[in-house]
Amino acid sequence: MNTNIQLSPRWMMILPLLLGVLFIVVLIRTAWLCDDAYISYRTLDNFMNGYGLTYNPGERVQAFTHPLWLLLHIPFYWVVGNMYSTGLVVAIICSVVAVLLLCQKVVVNRSGMVLVLAALIASKAFTDYATSGLENPMTHLLIVLFAWTWWKKGRRHLLLLSFIAGLAALNRMDTILLFVPALLVAWWPQKGIKATLTVLLGLLPFLLWEVFAVIYYGFPFPNSAYGKLNHGFEAATMWEQGGYYYLDSLTRDPITLIVIVAALVLPLLLKRKALWPWAAGMALYLLYIFYIGGDFMSGRFFCAPFLLGLIILARLELKINLVLAPVALALGFVGGAPLLSGADYGVNEEAVGSHGIADERAYYYPGTGLLTAQGREMPALELAERGKKLREGGGDIYLTGNMGFLGFYAGPGMYILDRYAVTSPFLARLPNVYQPNWRPGHYQRPIPRGYLNSLTTRTNQLEQPELRQLHNALNTVTRGPLWDSNRWDEIWKLNTGHYAAMIDKAGVFMPAKTQATLQEMNIAPGATGVVTYVDSGVVVHMPPIRQAREVYLWLQRECEFVVVFRKGEKVLGGEILIAAPEQPDPMPGRKVLAPLATDNVVVYPNTHHCPCAVGRIELPALPQ
Repeated sequence: MNTNIQLSPRWMMILPLLLGVLFIVVLIRTAWLCDDAYISYRTLDNFMNGYGLTYNPGERVQAFTHPLWLLLHIPFYWVVGNMYSTGLVVAIICSVVAVLLLCQKVVVNRSGMVLVLAALIASKAFTDYATSGLENPMTHLLIVLFAWTWWKKGRRHLLLLSFIAGLAALNRMDTILLFVPALLVAWWPQKGIKATLTVLLGLLPFLLWEVFAVIYYGFPFPNSAYGKLNHGFEAATMWEQGGYYYLDSLTRDPITLIVIVAALVLPLLLKRKALWPWAAGMALYLLYIFYIGGDFMSGRFFCAPFLLGLIILARLELKINLVLAPVALALGFVGGAPLLSGADYGVNEEAVGSHGIADERAYYYPGTGLLTAQGREMPALELAERGKKLREGGGDIYLTGNMGFLGFYAGPGMYILDRYAVTSPFLARLPNVYQPNWRPGHYQRPIPRGYLNSLTTRTNQLEQPELRQLHNALNTVTRGPLWDSNRWDEIWKLNTGHYAAMIDKAGVFMPAKTQATLQEMNIAPGATGVVTYVDSGVVVHMPPIRQAREVYLWLQRECEFVVVFRKGEKVLGGEILIAAPEQPDPMPGRKVLAPLATDNVVVYPNTHHCPCAVGRIELPALPQ
């Protein structure tokens, strides 16, 4: 069978053009903005109104991960004046320019162009995040510029290659992994002091930003890095969650991972050594995705390696490109199907799938999708309306897990306290409290007693001495004069782990300060029981031999309880139980199913400042 299909020169001119137009149509039909984008938009709006690059005015915190992408929006926002329109315009322009340069400057031949365009159109991940308001379009553009420089100007152009890689790191720091192997290959033949200085000169924009970040914010990394990586989970748990992220993408969007795998394998099989550095960059980034446990946004972290994979496949000059192109388009009808996406996308659809990974576009598209505008003021979301009411109603502090749309429309007068610590420097330094059915990137922090009053009064009213010290240090760094000597002392301490060693991470992750046996808990319903207050709980040790899975709990007082089943320190499962106020007191026993391997049950309140009690825990009688 001859798979080397030949088309007439006329069709080879027309087909890429038709696919290019189709790509723009799909891009417009799928255009949307997400909540995370509006976190940086609030910072941008504050900057334009004289509050500095801050999320909460008066507190210098880098609540965005993409300095270059944020700075690019400034002139557009100044001209357009509307954040929704600005976000979509900038994203669409960058995405179209990236694809145009890819086809004109990087792809070798027209058959490769056909394959690349077909795969781009079919990839749900790429089309979803070609808009969204996140930094992906700029990352895509810089990958294409790096590839163009590499093959058209030669790898000896070390300064320009380093400059583009530096801009990519400035756009999002972790994307530097994609470029490192290629940069090393370019540097190696010229290795020495001069070549090293050349690389450093190219990286100068990124290095200057790092100097600015330490001076202005006090830290070299965005606050989200501290909030999302400072969790209490073991490495094995995050690697497992990373595996679920891959499986989710394969289910929703198979073309993306198929391209990535093909681009990793084919250069090795075909012995195309010139492409090995590119494949190595992909491999590094893919391992990084495993390491951090993926993301809660389905497909987001696969966009960059997918584009890099398409570049590799195009440079292979496969003779079956014209056969693979329709296959790629066909795969685009699986899962989210960008080709079929319309104004009703996400309506009556469960966006959050297994293991906390969501089709983020399905969640926000009904209120932010370009096709859904139809004369409405956009974004048309309840979160935006709630933010507007907060702005009108006044107030000082609002605790939420949605910092984007709500925070943007609440305005600079409202302090938005983020329970997931993406924008909170203090909570980001605390370990998260374990939550059943947790989501990657959503690590709920405890609200220590006295912290809300501290924010309201601007005085330190925290009860725990070690937290008081941490709060004082962070206030000095994020609110104090930039060049104060005490501030620089605290910057050094905070960045070298001085205060981190003082925090009981295990006690925060699984808050339980009382130890009890089942016999001690097995008291009459209605008795006092073992009371758990605010941020503490109880560990109940199970009998060494147990044949029943049912565990009955009597809950007292209105509260949300977290029930965690463990074997030793290993978490086997858990759930959240709610004791409703309309239930009788004492409340009836609630049956929960515990894994047979359970040897201790941890119970603690799920909400801050919620006095609550577990009145009784018992097992069914064991058979005689």
